[in-house]
Formats: sequence, structure tokens, C-alpha cells
Amino acid sequence: MDPKRVRTWLQISLALAGIATVVGYLFLMSGHQSIRKRLVEVPQTAAAEATLDRYQPNIPDLSYEQIVLVGDSLTDWSNRDRGWGSMLANTYNRKLDVLFRAFAAYNTYWLNLALPSVLFGSRPEQIKLFTLLIGTNDANRGRTYVPLHYYTSLLRESVDILHAIAPSARILVLTPPPIAAREYNPTLSFAGVREYKDACAAAVRAWTAREGGWEARQVALLETWDVFIPELAYEGVGGAAFDPATLVHFFEDRLHFSREGHELLFWAVRKKIEEAWPELAAEALPYKIPYPNEAFPMAEKGNEATAMKAMFGNARKANHNK
Repeated sequence: MDPKRVRTWLQISLALAGIATVVGYLFLMSGHQSIRKRLVEVPQTAAAEATLDRYQPNIPDLSYEQIVLVGDSLTDWSNRDRGWGSMLANTYNRKLDVLFRAFAAYNTYWLNLALPSVLFGSRPEQIKLFTLLIGTNDANRGRTYVPLHYYTSLLRESVDILHAIAPSARILVLTPPPIAAREYNPTLSFAGVREYKDACAAAVRAWTAREGGWEARQVALLETWDVFIPELAYEGVGGAAFDPATLVHFFEDRLHFSREGHELLFWAVRKKIEEAWPELAAEALPYKIPYPNEAFPMAEKGNEATAMKAMFGNARKANHNK
């Protein structure tokens, strides 16, 4: 067959198919509105809306407020079983949601580019606390390297981004933790990580020392080196007298936390929250929904109002007092 005739035949077929699609769409949108209404809207009105009407009148907003964990793999992988983040989520179960917005292998530069997008659409009033743990990859003099002076500048940007997203949220900054080796690899060393830890700590202390600044009320520092290395044993000339290998039980690969390391950091984070912002301590927060008690009626139709009063009575009072 002549190639030109084939092309012409294909063009005509595609054009006819396009016309048929448009006509069919218009037909469905106009002549079949009543059918679509019967298929979709009537069942929803008759069943779903009736069910909602039964359960929804006068209920309070019990959507969960949030703790958002931000950082690199030291936070990203903490959502695993017995990770410090998963233990925090378990501690706040039925009280606050713990969300993970952390990305393995990221430095502060890449993290700051990602944060506005991954937190887009957040309800500012819902976020009560951020944790921020970033800097180990910045200290790695490979592809993720960020010069020290730029790191502190970017760390400030990280805090400002979080504050802009949720202006009333607290921000707990964790210093990059130690590693369990003098040299993890040719580009990452114990002494190098310590430089970034010191820079992080100094920066946060400077921000929170400003009189009248929001940071004094809403930003706190957790010195992770003091968690893993008690009594400042790493102090001295470059920490030369301290052997990082003694920390190996806290790290599964000398860099990322072992189960023991996760648990130690979890308790430190929990204690710091309780000290800095007692109102956010897990023990200070009520359950969103109480456990069933003697006020809960039996599961019989018509008992819904009594059941919801038992569930939501305290919640209504809490919302009224805000």
C-alpha cells in the first residue's frame, strides 16, 4: 500500500476517533446527567449522608496535633522498630501524631530545598513541635560536603523555614551525634563531626540568648554528644584522649544508631521536651478519645448521643478553654 495513503488513512481515523470522543463526552455530560445522578448521588444521599447525619451533629474537632521529625538518615531510619522516632510515636499514641519528614543522605542544603514542598499544606496550628537533626552528611568531605560556615548559615535557614511553616511550634535542635571511629571513611572523621557539632551548638545558644527573640521561647538544644559520651570525656585537645571505638555498641555500623543507641537518644529527647516545654510532655496531654468506661452505653441504636457525650465531653471543654 502507498505510504502516503496509509498516513492519510491514519490521520482520518484519528480525527474521527477524536470527534467521537468529544461527542460522547458531551452526550454523557448533558443527556445523561439524570442517570449519573441516580447512580452516584442517590445512594450517597440515601445511605452515606444518613449515616453521617447520625454521627456528626455537634462533634468537636479531634484531628490530631503533630510532632514532625526532620533531618537525615539518623531520623529517617528512626521510624523502624525500636527506633527513637517510633518510640516517640508510641509514647504520644492517642495524643499527638508523630510524622517523619527526614531523608537519608541529605545535607542541610538539600533539606532546605525539600522542606517547603514536603510540608506544603500543613495546618500551622496543628504542628506543636519539630525536631531537627542534621549535619553529619555536611561534615562528610565527599559529595554531601557543606563548608562549616555555610552549614551554620543553612542551619539557621532550616530553623527559619520551620518557624515560617508553623510560627507557634517549638523546635528542638539536636547536634550531629558522634561516630564510633576516629575515621569512618577517608572523608568522615570523629574530629570532623565534632567541628559541626560545636558549630551547631554555638549557633543555637546564640539564637536563644537574644533578648526578646522568639527563639528564646521556642528553640531548645539537645547536645547529643553529652548523651552518648557522659562527663565530657571527649574534651581535650581534639578529644585525643578519648577512644571513639568505645561507643560501638550505640551504632550498628559506627555511624547509624543501633537499637541501644536509638533507645538512649529517645530518652534524651523525651527528657528534653519535658524540661523545655512541660506542656508538651506526653504525661501532660490527655487522650484524644478516652478508653471505654462505665459511661459508655451498650451498642444499641438510639444510644449514639449518650456515647458521644461520654467520648467528647472533655474534648468540648478543652476546645472551649483554648
